[in-house]
Amino acid sequence: MGATPRRARQRATAKALGIASFDNEIARARFNDLSHWGYGTGWGIMRGLLDAVGLPPRAATLAHGAAVWGSEQVALPALDIAPPAIFWAPRDIAIDAFHHTVYAVATGIAYELLSNGRGARTSIKGGNEVS
Repeated sequence: MGATPRRARQRATAKALGIASFDNEIARARFNDLSHWGYGTGWGIMRGLLDAVGLPPRAATLAHGAAVWGSEQVALPALDIAPPAIFWAPRDIAIDAFHHTVYAVATGIAYELLSNGRGARTSIKGGNEVS
């Protein structure tokens, strides 16, 4: 897969938005950063939704990671950005899986810390916290 993963989201986003080219390398780099952060933030919302439907933290993190990586495996070949993973070198698969695992675990930890471990499973009724 080579250098493709670095800019895969940028290429996919540009293709989906109909952007054929950039004026210069700085514009391309800015768009790459926006695509990367937007993609991560958008999927981060999914982690909160998994908690809202009642998944325990570890299961939510596992489901979140699987959804993010799985969607990449479908979307990138569908947009002709990258070939299906069965055609990737084993090293590229391992690197991509590692990056997505780090993202899912870090998002899960951040979510739990920001929600004080309570998440959506705890609500306030009559001034008393209940689980």
